[in-house]
Amino acid sequence: MHLRPSASLLEATALKERGNSAIKKGNPTLALGEYSKGLALFVLEQEPVPSQSWLSSLGLTASPSPPPQKRRVSLGSGQPPPTSQMSKDPALNRRSVPDGTTVKLSFKDLIEHDQTVVAMQEQNGNKESNISKDLELGTTLLSNRALAHTALRNYDLAAADASQVILLRPGWVKGYFRRAEAYLRQRKFSDALSDFEASLQREPTNQTIIERIARVRIHLEDLKNNLVCHQLSISRGDLCSTKSFLTPVQNMIFDFAMQMRNFVYIVGNAETRDVAVVDPCWDIDGIIKFCASEKLNIIAAIITHYHIDHVGGIPPPPYDKYGVRVDGLAKLMKKIPSLQVYINPKDIPGVCQANPEISAQKFIPTSDMQSIVFAGKSNSNPRKDVTFQFLHTPGHTPGSQCVLVNQTRLLSGDTLFIRSCGRCDFSDSSPRLLGASLERLSRLRDDVVVLPGHDYGGEFTTIRNEKVNGLLGGERRDAFLARQMAAHPESSDVSNEGQDRRGKSSL
Repeated sequence: MHLRPSASLLEATALKERGNSAIKKGNPTLALGEYSKGLALFVLEQEPVPSQSWLSSLGLTASPSPPPQKRRVSLGSGQPPPTSQMSKDPALNRRSVPDGTTVKLSFKDLIEHDQTVVAMQEQNGNKESNISKDLELGTTLLSNRALAHTALRNYDLAAADASQVILLRPGWVKGYFRRAEAYLRQRKFSDALSDFEASLQREPTNQTIIERIARVRIHLEDLKNNLVCHQLSISRGDLCSTKSFLTPVQNMIFDFAMQMRNFVYIVGNAETRDVAVVDPCWDIDGIIKFCASEKLNIIAAIITHYHIDHVGGIPPPPYDKYGVRVDGLAKLMKKIPSLQVYINPKDIPGVCQANPEISAQKFIPTSDMQSIVFAGKSNSNPRKDVTFQFLHTPGHTPGSQCVLVNQTRLLSGDTLFIRSCGRCDFSDSSPRLLGASLERLSRLRDDVVVLPGHDYGGEFTTIRNEKVNGLLGGERRDAFLARQMAAHPESSDVSNEGQDRRGKSSL
């Protein structure tokens, strides 16, 4: 890979920097154009795949394959090379069958790996000291264009660019990581895992790669257990991303939703496609559209607690005076009249106060340790069933509940976050009860994956991690709650049932 005779390294570098600037500003479309202009300055003359002996000198491996013939390829269009121009090596250019359907992650997810690459290369030593400046810059442009393609959901194009990077620089982590990211968003989990593991081989202590591998293994385990579990993130742009100048109030609510960083979960049976929406809020049209795109049938809603950022409705004072309303459960119930709504009875008054059009009789009250089952197509095969068990975990609100799915996934609402927990300074909160709820969760199996209600520090954790690093550890939990009870003694043991159940600032 080298620059055309009429091009200069300085010109290509300037285009790369303009693309990088557009990425940082959240404009992948502009970035894609700049990277493609830069790549148009290069000619790709593909050399044979490096030998195993050369890879072994770097401590790396690749599957054996016949070397491709040298050829010239234009890179400026952003389109994938023809099939005949792709490597036959399955380790370098894998054709795969999806394990599932589309995954969406954030721009932040896409670029966070880059922040550690330079430091890791300095720490581990540069294993590619002999590459030319042309090849280094050209493959960087290809890698960055793969990033832009992924951000724009052009996953096949992203994988094609990343495969070219792998072919040209098999010792570099970026090609494998970029392709793994594209595969992850296509839910080609087995292929994503293979490429993430290849990335980790090249950067063994990179925490971003380690986290991605853990995430992919969770997805693979869900598929094995017939479990659908989609985490929709407002901060990632999965919801509340469609704005119009015709709906300024809705735009303002969406902007506020971005600050709240809620997760909405779609959980159910992969065989029957029946799912429950956990804490439907902010963008009901977006939730329904996503489920339709995944061929999922919404039959239920599960409410972890009554706060408006989880169920929608009329905001609490002083926001109620503006006449705005947050999309949520009421709209979902209207669109799906047969919807079954599960909620702890102690939080029903709070939902009804914010949503006066909902009758309390419409809810199905849950009790502690109660289970419901989304059965598979064959009642004789319980391994195809998905079981939801409700755990009453008061403290954040009187009726807060967590949901244990198949004894392996805990939807924790605002009871437990990563290294923290929900507020307990509302009029009906109780630090004492929250402490008891956290102690109860600490007795769950260490390998249970925790899926919190907000993106406060990450997308998932485990019971083990929270016992070691978070508030499920006894001393940290006790110290935290002692501070809370000292600061808010009036909310430590009272529920204040007669007050405004929407809280003083539950938003």
